[in-house]
Amino acid sequence: MAIKYLKILSSRKTVIGHLRFGIVYALDDTDARVTNVIKALTDKGTKDAPKRPAAVVLSKKEVEAEAAAVESLVPDPEQANATEAAMRKGDDAAKQVAALKKD
Repeated sequence: MAIKYLKILSSRKTVIGHLRFGIVYALDDTDARVTNVIKALTDKGTKDAPKRPAAVVLSKKEVEAEAAAVESLVPDPEQANATEAAMRKGDDAAKQVAALKKD
């Protein structure tokens, strides 16, 4: 069982399913259909007739780097606390300004 990581550079409908742009798929290449899809999508052509491949095979380290580069949609609690503290400081400053204007 050999897992290959395939990053799709251009969406394609294949015999193993619809592969979408920008997604990294972990595919088991022991199945002949998967092997054929990987060959077809990563084919660069020949020197005389070059092709633009629709996918790139990545190593495990490259996959981890790709995952680390993606920003999370879940807010970072430390950043949220820092934002709240800054807002409190701003509120305190506004109160001080209001008090000075009254005097």
